[in-house]
Amino acid sequence: MKDTLGIVVNFYCSQDTGPAREILVDATSLSLRLLRANADVDDIILVDGSENADSNLKSRCDSINVSYFHFGKKIGYSEAYNIG
Repeated sequence: MKDTLGIVVNFYCSQDTGPAREILVDATSLSLRLLRANADVDDIILVDGSENADSNLKSRCDSINVSYFHFGKKIGYSEAYNIG
């Protein structure tokens, strides 16, 4: 039996719109696609700690079989880490 990894990625952006958020979402999406391409990685979870859920990021996660979680509020790094 081959060992596989489960990965939790924490995401946060203080801006709901704008070029900075778009760059961060693009970079996160690329990172998730690279993780998904690794045969040693099985489960990937993205915890969005931003104040508002991001439907674009969720859609990108769904398209590559990454679980997207947002908890309806802004959460800090340690809380997101513990949730993930």
